[in-house]
Amino acid sequence: FIYIGGSDGIYRVRTTVKNSFAQVALAGKAVTSLQISPSDKTKLYCTVDYPYTATGVYRIDNIRGTGTIGASNTSADFDYPQSIDLVTHSGTEKLFVTTGRPTNAENKPKAVMHWTGGASLASGWVDITGNLNDNSVRSNGKIAINKWTGLDAVMVSGSSVKLIVANGYDDSGGPGSRCGWTTWDFTGTPTWTMASSSNTSLAVGDASGEDWWLNE
Repeated sequence: FIYIGGSDGIYRVRTTVKNSFAQVALAGKAVTSLQISPSDKTKLYCTVDYPYTATGVYRIDNIRGTGTIGASNTSADFDYPQSIDLVTHSGTEKLFVTTGRPTNAENKPKAVMHWTGGASLASGWVDITGNLNDNSVRSNGKIAINKWTGLDAVMVSGSSVKLIVANGYDDSGGPGSRCGWTTWDFTGTPTWTMASSSNTSLAVGDASGEDWWLNE
């Protein structure tokens, strides 16, 4: 199967039959990113950024069948989530999400969130924004609106993950595409490295901030 997220939910395409596709979940909701569970291919994690009352992170169960919402988190922590990624750490599937919350160097609430696993998406979230916004400055002063939207995660050992994130929007009214990365051992708060000391715009993506592939 191929799963496609769009402005009207999730569609499933059968690759063995011509013109075989069906809407399977989240009708009327804009799905911005998808991740299939590697241990259970009937489960799919995704982010939604519209309508605003439904913005958040979802787990869809039985995605190969009827597709039902098994768990969700639509709290204010998730303002404009554009990217989700999943890794397996110590036998547990764990999620990373860029929330799209407006942030800057002084106000940096929960720009990047980590889910530690479990049956419910309503709990188990940890803010790993850390110093990500500390270098978010421009020649005309600090960025007033800075939304981190792009994300990629790769396990680099049995105990550490490499993360890269990109800012897809800033107060210039377009993609800021500032890039930060870290290698994190799942303890404490990660320390992020920016693309340069002046946080130079790399123009690596569009509004979603993710035209890359992270490999280790």
